[in-house]
Amino acid sequence: MSDLFHSHLYRGKRLRRKWVKWVTIALIALIVLFAIAAFLFYGLQKYVIYTQDGVKVEFPIMKEESQTAEDLGDPSKQDIVVEKTDTSTVTATAGYDLDSMKAVYIDYTSVSKDHVLEVAEGMTEGNALVLQLKAGSGQLSYKSSVREADGYQVNGTEDLAAIVKAVKKAREDIWLVGELSCCVDSFMSQRNAVSALHTSDGDTYSDGNGGWIDPTSSEMRSYIIDLGTELADMGFDEILLTNVMHPSASTDQFDYVDENAGDDATSIINSYILSVARSISSKGVKVSAVGTRDAISDPTGTMTGQDIKMFTNVCDRIYCYTDAESYTEYQEACSKYFTVGDKAYRFVPIVSGDLPETECWVLGG
Repeated sequence: MSDLFHSHLYRGKRLRRKWVKWVTIALIALIVLFAIAAFLFYGLQKYVIYTQDGVKVEFPIMKEESQTAEDLGDPSKQDIVVEKTDTSTVTATAGYDLDSMKAVYIDYTSVSKDHVLEVAEGMTEGNALVLQLKAGSGQLSYKSSVREADGYQVNGTEDLAAIVKAVKKAREDIWLVGELSCCVDSFMSQRNAVSALHTSDGDTYSDGNGGWIDPTSSEMRSYIIDLGTELADMGFDEILLTNVMHPSASTDQFDYVDENAGDDATSIINSYILSVARSISSKGVKVSAVGTRDAISDPTGTMTGQDIKMFTNVCDRIYCYTDAESYTEYQEACSKYFTVGDKAYRFVPIVSGDLPETECWVLGG
């Protein structure tokens, strides 16, 4: 009798253990499914690409964090889609809710907590700072958490989040602009063979601006989007995209990552600015771009691929390197494309020396 009792008791305990085990497994499975759903919702937003046909998701080439440029594989394996963009179908979504912005420029070699604070607190006429955070060399002026920054050894050392916090505490009215170089990136051109811009002879392309990356590379678009998103999360008010352009050379001289990129530099750059600007701005930050003077004053004569009408549709402001005497030429040329917002706040001359008599300017740069 005793043996029978103990046998039933043992089986009862074993059944209870199995019940607890399966409940535990079910709870773990629910937690994993919830985590996956959250990742898909938030983590994939940066791969949203805007085209004239609507919105789609475009994934960059998959790779492990430990991969180097030599491990990236064949360029044809990149998931690249470049749309020929008809500017007439893209409605203006940028340029609203802007204000006067009079900024001092700080280049990437001078981005430190002490220096940025000193400039911010010492400004008498200005209310904004433009920090160069990614130079044309590709070097970052701060320590980024974006994967490529460490992977291609372009990371800086400064704690940018701490700098932003300190500056905003010292001057509550400060407007912070973070500048990122896009298509000119010498280090990435050298270290990421897949995403470098190649000539038809197979050589990586460089000129007086530096080394170029392929503007059709979805990996490099995602890199800029990730950096811009990171800056928005830190508290930057505006992201300034520089070197959003094609080399001043015919497209038939290049082999693009996407063989179907087309023979039109304007279509390539339109696709780039449309996807990058709108992806970053979806994070609640203003996005602007530097326009070249020839693209602004003579759109039909430029070979940079910049379409100022497209830029004004998707970028909140257009910046331009000029001076206090001749800025009005470019301001007036841009103004005819500004269809929304206050025109006085949408064109920004970048000058040295005398300041222009306008609501927005950047001193230095």
